[in-house]
Amino acid sequence: MPPTALALDLPGGWPWWLIAAAFVAFLIARPGGVVARTLLRPLVRLVYDLRVIDSERVPRRGGALLVANHVSYADAFLLGAALERPVRYLMHRSFFANPLVGFLARWVGAIPVAGGDTPEERERALGAAADSLRAGDLVGIFAEGRITRTGSLLGFRRGLEQIARAAQVPIVPVALDEVWGSIFSFAGGRALARLPRQLPFRVGLSFGAPLPFDAPSHRVRDALQELLAVSAERRAQRLSDLGTAWLDTARRHAERPALCDERGAEWTYARLASESLALALDLRTQLGAAPRVGLELEGGRAAWLAHLALALLGRSVVPFDRDDTPGARAELARATGLDTLLCADGTAGIPGVRSLDVEARLAALAATTRSAAARLARGSRRALERALGPRPEVGAALAVVRTHPLAGERRAIVLAHRSVAANVRALAQIAEIGARDVVLAALPPTQAYGVTVCLWTPLLCGACTVLPPAGGGAEALARRARERRVTGLVATPAMYRDWLAAFRREDLSAVRLAISGGARLDPEVGRAWRDELGCTLHEGYGLSEMGPVVAVNLPDVRRGGATQENRREGTVGRALPGTAVRVVRAADGALAEPDEVGRVLVRGPGRMRGTLGAERELEPGDAAGWVDTGDLGALDRDGFLRITGRA
Repeated sequence: MPPTALALDLPGGWPWWLIAAAFVAFLIARPGGVVARTLLRPLVRLVYDLRVIDSERVPRRGGALLVANHVSYADAFLLGAALERPVRYLMHRSFFANPLVGFLARWVGAIPVAGGDTPEERERALGAAADSLRAGDLVGIFAEGRITRTGSLLGFRRGLEQIARAAQVPIVPVALDEVWGSIFSFAGGRALARLPRQLPFRVGLSFGAPLPFDAPSHRVRDALQELLAVSAERRAQRLSDLGTAWLDTARRHAERPALCDERGAEWTYARLASESLALALDLRTQLGAAPRVGLELEGGRAAWLAHLALALLGRSVVPFDRDDTPGARAELARATGLDTLLCADGTAGIPGVRSLDVEARLAALAATTRSAAARLARGSRRALERALGPRPEVGAALAVVRTHPLAGERRAIVLAHRSVAANVRALAQIAEIGARDVVLAALPPTQAYGVTVCLWTPLLCGACTVLPPAGGGAEALARRARERRVTGLVATPAMYRDWLAAFRREDLSAVRLAISGGARLDPEVGRAWRDELGCTLHEGYGLSEMGPVVAVNLPDVRRGGATQENRREGTVGRALPGTAVRVVRAADGALAEPDEVGRVLVRGPGRMRGTLGAERELEPGDAAGWVDTGDLGALDRDGFLRITGRA
């Protein structure tokens, strides 16, 4: 699509809902139609529970260019229903070809534009929008030029610059939040291919501070992305704690496989939920009073069950590495205030800290405890609270994880339930992880990457997690991937390098997504996996302070007659939905230009509670919510992030 094209997507055919939508558009947009606008709100609210924030930022008089993200076919109606003033839109030219829709489009003053327009047609469309703004109208555009196919914010077309500068009116960013998942979005692959999961469907519209008329398109995109991040931070306060979310998922997928453990045994969701509850009931009588519990289990079913049990108990977990020196272990235990360490053999040997053997506790669980756990797994939230205590707040601490040794001085990061839950939600959305997936989780839950991506993401999405075979090497891992028909791989670049000689194409025949994170991916390793094994490694980027995933490359998708680019060579992908990335100049902190290298800052609902001893829950939108990653990088005009090194 040419860079100046600003258009609404058009689905194939002319179904009834499009005719109805065109009629509603007539009611919405007819200039001066007070009665029509009065009718609009109840019509929209039949389908949507509309939450509007800061609409007073739209001028009461005079022209303003409203720039919104494009998530669904209903976006124009939502924006129109949120405002007292009528809004004039740029509309895809193909709408005008239908006699009825074309008549209504002309009647309401829509401006036709399309990607295949001649330069003269584009100039005429953009000029008409500028004329309308100069006359004092509100004009709405969706600067991405198409509806997002994954919920991610795409790159902006530059036609908005020409319109705003010609009219010299303010630019108001508008964030459409929670619209993804509605029947008019491409969630699930197609629009209008499913019934609404709830009515009315809750959505939010946030209006940003007006920008000057000469703001370039990438600055408008930056402002809108930050607005979306603030909306996501606000929305994250409504998420459930992970223990409750885990049981809700287990009930929905009770008879589906949840885990293939290191011994090859398969656990259904019902069985895993019951066993984790049984361990939680047992540990409640064994743990001391400290809110944090140490965990020294590198991997395997015992580690998974311990994490689930501690989340159910509302205790935060402190994973230990077996490679830690005795002094480092003692210092971490002191700093976190531990009185108990869960381990494999009961002989962790940290002065002043009691050790509990998890495997022994699991083997000794009484039949009455297991029976009570099975009832709790099927019971109500009130029964859970009676048995295990009040549920933790979503902002409460879930885990204390340490940054990677290669990232410089190791820091202890406190992640909230919110941090991990929001990260899981965004990953599930863009990677479309669900019950059909089988994820090979090669990373133990000792750092943020393993905790969030390998442990919680598959289990909260209804997928099956496959653990590495006990005592097996890469060949045994490849055999398990083939036998279990793994659809997803999660590993570090070093692991992918080590696996290269052991894996064969037939081991990866079912893989649809392989993600590499934790360090920079060597291009040679990526090429070898693609050329020799037929598997593309999709590089991502994150940091423990953000829960940890910030951005990731994904396969391109083709839906609704359009292809969306989700991967760009040499980058770590686009930011997750609800996460904002900005690059600033080291000298003065000013925003860098596209492709200019500077310090990378990030914000979003995955943000940590803080470092150990310096925890502080921030209010959504707090200016202190930006995290300096310590990395150098650059953003291109389409939002793809390139990391160049450490600051």
